[in-house]
Amino acid sequence: MKLIEGLRNKTILQHLLFLKNMSIVQACKELKITPQQFSDWIKKRRPIPVERLNILKNYFNIESTFLVDEKYYVKDMSALDRVEIEILFASRKLQESELEEEKAEYQYMVDKLEKERVYQFRIARLARLINTDNKRTINIIDRVIDKLEKNDFDYFNELIR
Repeated sequence: MKLIEGLRNKTILQHLLFLKNMSIVQACKELKITPQQFSDWIKKRRPIPVERLNILKNYFNIESTFLVDEKYYVKDMSALDRVEIEILFASRKLQESELEEEKAEYQYMVDKLEKERVYQFRIARLARLINTDNKRTINIIDRVIDKLEKNDFDYFNELIR
């Protein structure tokens, strides 16, 4: 549960710094912004101005839709977001690599992340259903989970034929 809580508390902007192996201070120097501005964005005290958003977008080479919501506040990172961004970064490294050994390593990472994306997408779909107010849906989900936990697959034979 701590992993999920940790991801909810981290923004995409913070994760991008992690992927670039940079501190906030380093990034601020290169972006010519103050650490206070950066901190205000991460803590959602203020939205990211459009001109700064364009600088961030170019700096991280990522679409602004990954970075901010419709009101230009930095987005919190979901597990699915993390995987999508890491696939993007690993794919770029794969394309930039000249050594076969590096290419194989990045290809392995991309393949592994692609599998994780399917897994995280499945979790997101299930979470969306679980968060519904529809009591019938919740009842069905609970019954399915109960049967799966008991390895009672006979119950599902009709469904998967």
